[in-house]
Amino acid sequence: MSQNIKKATKFLEKGDIEKFEETILKALEKDSLNPGVDFLYAKLYLLPSFDKSNVDIAKTYISKASIKYSSAESKVLNELNELKINQKSIDSLTLLIDKNAYEIALKKNSVDSYENYMKKYPKSKNYNNAFDKRNALVYESIKKLNTWRAYQYFIQSFKGAKEIGEAKERYERLLYEEKTKDKTLGSYRLFLSQNKNTPFRDEIEKNILHISTESNEEKEYVNFLESFPNSKYYTEAVEYLYYTSNKNIDTYKEYFDRAGIYDSLKNIFEIELTPFLAFYENDKYGFIDTSGNTAIKPKFSSIKKEYLCQIILDDFLLVNQDNEKIIVNKAGDTIYKGNLIDAETLGNSFIKIIKENEMELVHKSGKLIFSGKIDNAYVIGEKFILIELDESYELLSFTGRKLLSSKFDDVMQEGPFLIFEKNEKFAVSNYNNLSKIIKNKKDKLKFIYDDFELVNTKGLICFTENTEELLDNNLNVVIEKAKQNIYPIDKGWITKNDNGFKIFSYTLDFKFSREFQNIEH
Repeated sequence: MSQNIKKATKFLEKGDIEKFEETILKALEKDSLNPGVDFLYAKLYLLPSFDKSNVDIAKTYISKASIKYSSAESKVLNELNELKINQKSIDSLTLLIDKNAYEIALKKNSVDSYENYMKKYPKSKNYNNAFDKRNALVYESIKKLNTWRAYQYFIQSFKGAKEIGEAKERYERLLYEEKTKDKTLGSYRLFLSQNKNTPFRDEIEKNILHISTESNEEKEYVNFLESFPNSKYYTEAVEYLYYTSNKNIDTYKEYFDRAGIYDSLKNIFEIELTPFLAFYENDKYGFIDTSGNTAIKPKFSSIKKEYLCQIILDDFLLVNQDNEKIIVNKAGDTIYKGNLIDAETLGNSFIKIIKENEMELVHKSGKLIFSGKIDNAYVIGEKFILIELDESYELLSFTGRKLLSSKFDDVMQEGPFLIFEKNEKFAVSNYNNLSKIIKNKKDKLKFIYDDFELVNTKGLICFTENTEELLDNNLNVVIEKAKQNIYPIDKGWITKNDNGFKIFSYTLDFKFSREFQNIEH
């Protein structure tokens, strides 16, 4: 064995770093394959007192020592063992170097420091700690950006990170929110088609159902049922279809069957057509049909007082059971329970729940669609709900969605026309036009008229300052706006202005632009 290795060891023990370095260099020149040389160099570069101290260089030398040691001759190994340079000491020094390198990375506490450590010490026991700390630092930066693209980058680039689960949740949420931020039917449908495994499928399908059925038409519910046969909201759509179709069970039997409620709906439908009478037995109230057959066994402590002296034609019953007011259908199924004063039918589909300081609207399937302080609620055309509060009105869909951004001072129906008033101006619409406005969020009601007059049930004269115009029931302009007076006649109209008269006839064949000085009728 090189005498220089022995000398170097002694200089190290004495703390003479300068001579230690000189002696190792001589040993390297004479015996570069000796693992003891690399071992001592590793120790040198690990010394804090060495001006060139560098843990990474120490790592390089100890790695060389380990490789050379595995192929060294027995004689060399025995000689090195006398100096306590063996596999055990090499392993111990390796661990110490790893420990020091990790402490340096900890002190810097940066993404680069941890990645540098992981690259150079892949087998270190602290590798996983460095991996976790690196990921934590990156993730903090990602959270500050807080975009779905940032989380997507983290998920793809830092596989195995503890934060992946949370990152995926945030990614899915932010992606969903950004791609559907306009909250339109189109964006929800597109997002679902491009992200079939989104965790927000249920929420999206609910939004699609509620938006696509804003006009409460049978075909809207059927379209949803055809498009989403496995939806969580399939049964809700079916129940709405039942009432919207005026309980047309047979036409839509396949959908009721698929929801597993055909038999129960058929039973309820038949019972609802049956007039009920109340009866009292064993201190409880029950109900019988007009043939005297028991429909609901006596189990109610009290019932609505009007039931005591009349035939009950309503399709729901207001009763008390176990000191609680409940509303049940005629099959005895609970629709609603709670502290209420009274309940009234609202259109074909709803029950208006009157409470002390608020009102609730409950679909007869049991779904609560509105709760709040209002003065009244109305159903118009079995398509929309009108909410009244403090002499202003809002329009809701049958699923409870607010349909138009503005409130109105009044809403009236004149024949086929729907008239909206706001700031003493009127907008004219009808059910088809209103449905189009609701579906196309860009269109709005136009409050341009000062007054209106329904004529012959299908025509509406609209007044603006000194002008008049005539609309038909499809909102087509029959007589354009001008300074004129419009009068109805058999099978047509007459207009009068300063130049004379014009005839607008459904049967006479002449140019409407022709003017007459006088007309006798």
